[in-house]
Amino acid sequence: MKYEVWTGEGPAGSLETAVFEATDDQARRMAIEDGMSLTWSFEAPSWNSAMAMYHEHEGWEPYQPMK
Repeated sequence: MKYEVWTGEGPAGSLETAVFEATDDQARRMAIEDGMSLTWSFEAPSWNSAMAMYHEHEGWEPYQPMK
């Protein structure tokens, strides 16, 4: 499955990020309307794998799925 990471400036000037499946047209439209830009797209077999890859990409601690 393909995932996309979109980033943009939030209302208070903070950086906002959205991660969603590339097939989610509604999420993409909302990101574009909010002035966000596509910053990274990648393939992962599941949401948990995608979040693990995203955390690694950002240099964060390993992703811990919700139980």
